[in-house]
Amino acid sequence: MPANAQRSRLSVQDLLDEPELGLTLVAGSRGVERQVGGVHISEMPDPTPWLAPGMCC
Repeated sequence: MPANAQRSRLSVQDLLDEPELGLTLVAGSRGVERQVGGVHISEMPDPTPWLAPGMCC
């Protein structure tokens, strides 16, 4: 875990620095210090039909 994982929120850079996640930044390098406010997960291949308008894409 990153040394600063004790915080209540992680930054995008914190997540990118975690090798076990295997993440790659593809855009928005100026925003890597922004804090992640929440995440959503789904085991569905495409959950977008179940999302309310404005919650996605």
